[in-house]
Amino acid sequence: MEKEEFQKAFVLACRFLSDTIGCPKIYTEEEDIQGCTSDGENCEKEDQWECWQHYFLERVSTEEVCRICGCTQDNACPGGCWWIKEDLCSSCYEKLKSQSAS
Repeated sequence: MEKEEFQKAFVLACRFLSDTIGCPKIYTEEEDIQGCTSDGENCEKEDQWECWQHYFLERVSTEEVCRICGCTQDNACPGGCWWIKEDLCSSCYEKLKSQSAS
């Protein structure tokens, strides 16, 4: 996937979340989300999808996330996994290894 397509997919995902479940502050009340002026239920931001963008960008800058499947330390792959690299889990590493061998 090209970088531009990935960026569009990210924006679409954030808009989908905004349209279907609203502001991320509803689920992350303990977190301060940059640019989000909400207490959760009463988001004052017209473009709530921007709140989702800030939420995800803040998470990836402060938390290890697998670049392929999106697993984290607190939300591992089914069956478990561990970090091979800072942004690559053992499950995805094995899949990549088997794909390159075929």
